[in-house]
Amino acid sequence: MAKNISIGVDIGNNQVKVVQLRKTLSGVKIDKFYIEDYALSSKELESGEVRRKAVSQILGRIFSEIKPVNVAVAISKYEENVRTILFPVMTEKQLREVLKFGGQQDYIPFDLNDMIWDINISNFYRRKDEVKTEGKEKMEVVLAVAKKSIVNNYLDIAESLNFSINILESSLLANLNFSLYNMVIPSDKIWSKVDIGAETTSVNILEGDSLKFGLNVPWGVNDIIETAEEVLALDWAAAKEFVSTMDFTQDQALADKKTKMVYSAFEGKLKDFLRQLNGAFSFFESKNEGKKVAEVYMSGGAARLLNFNKFIAEKIGKPVKVESELNKNLISYDKSQESALLNALPQLGTAIGAALRVLLPVKNNVNLLPREIIIGRNLRSRRSLLIVTVSSILLVLLVGTGYKIKLGAALQEKIEICKTDLGKEDEIVKELRIKKKAIDRLAAYTVRYTSHAKYFKKWSDMVCELAKIVPDKMWFETVEWNIGGFDASGMCKEDVVRDFADIGMKSKNFQNLKYSTRETGDGLISFRSWIKNEKQAVAAPGKAVRTGAEKVSNLPAAERRPK
Repeated sequence: MAKNISIGVDIGNNQVKVVQLRKTLSGVKIDKFYIEDYALSSKELESGEVRRKAVSQILGRIFSEIKPVNVAVAISKYEENVRTILFPVMTEKQLREVLKFGGQQDYIPFDLNDMIWDINISNFYRRKDEVKTEGKEKMEVVLAVAKKSIVNNYLDIAESLNFSINILESSLLANLNFSLYNMVIPSDKIWSKVDIGAETTSVNILEGDSLKFGLNVPWGVNDIIETAEEVLALDWAAAKEFVSTMDFTQDQALADKKTKMVYSAFEGKLKDFLRQLNGAFSFFESKNEGKKVAEVYMSGGAARLLNFNKFIAEKIGKPVKVESELNKNLISYDKSQESALLNALPQLGTAIGAALRVLLPVKNNVNLLPREIIIGRNLRSRRSLLIVTVSSILLVLLVGTGYKIKLGAALQEKIEICKTDLGKEDEIVKELRIKKKAIDRLAAYTVRYTSHAKYFKKWSDMVCELAKIVPDKMWFETVEWNIGGFDASGMCKEDVVRDFADIGMKSKNFQNLKYSTRETGDGLISFRSWIKNEKQAVAAPGKAVRTGAEKVSNLPAAERRPK
């Protein structure tokens, strides 16, 4: 489950923003989000130790509510440097070697050996109409750098809170990744993303999804708050509250005295910011003939100020939109948090973009963790993968063996059931065979008797019942029925005459069966069995014929009636 969850952390100058994302079938869902204020003035936060302690306290509080898994942390804008540089087409490995040994010094005015850096190959120019200088194929490379000491500060915070940073993200690129995922941008559209934070404004110009130009301007919301704090003699919290109520499109002639005082005091800094903003657009447009910045999207804390985007639009002569909507086809959220989420969205873009890095493919991929940490994790990951693979194979074998054993046991059980059923069938067949043999033995006998309805039972009833009780290893030589009763003699292989008598006790017509036996000396036993009829009739004797070889008794033909 943890692989479908990620946490993006944006550590800004005034606040810490945290977003928990969950991967879904259609994209991602924002499970939780936090915007925690340091509750400290900008002057107090100038101390690195104070700021680091405040960050640790806030993250510790948040991570007591959500588990810090798959964490991507974005470096503050003023602590990083991002540039787009053209290089001849080469492999990423070759490019890293070129940068490592000091290539392109004209575009990288610092020693990369003192920095943590990473690259992302953004675009290739291979078609004839895209051939750049010197007629060679070129590629656009986004380079992100940060000082080693800055990176170590973030690692120290993570270590103190006992969590791992999976990706140390560029704040600028994380913010762009969110916008590119959230919006549909035509590939030929020239547009700008301006993220106005507490101390720094990031100005970025893109063509479609490719970053063409970037500039950090040292101006932010804190400049306005500090002015209000100084001019109106307010504390930091009160000054911040006052600035949040200012309407930046209001005619200054109609504004109240305090607003006029604050606006008048920071107007100089604001003009300098606008000059640099317009300068960035003019520089790009002069270097790319025929390409004009068509639209500006604003994010960051300043985007939440009342009508500040309209104020900037009027000053630069370009439409400025606040990024305050989500593409619901890709990014979902609980309806209960919609109002708070959309209101805070201009400040959450960087945290969302950082969290996206863990779950989905994004346009800009850089990781400012030290290479040795990344390589070490990859090795451990491969070792873990090997262990998991071997374990999986063993598990499959064990499961397969277990399944075979289970299957064999089930098969054996079925065999035993079949044997039992077969035994039952054998008993039934055996019983039928016994009855058949008994009937076969009696088949040679016929009966002639007189006055049967008055003196004795029907022949068919007697034969049927006698056939049922005769044991398997017994056969008759003579069988007699008359008014005196039943008399039979024969042979058997074993002494089963007693069984014959016992079975007869359970029958209807042979309950009082008597018997005598004699061994013949050749392994056989001769027997005689009889039943005396207590109600004998003297007037009409009748006699049964014993075998086909014997003669029928001398009765009148009219009185002989086979049945």
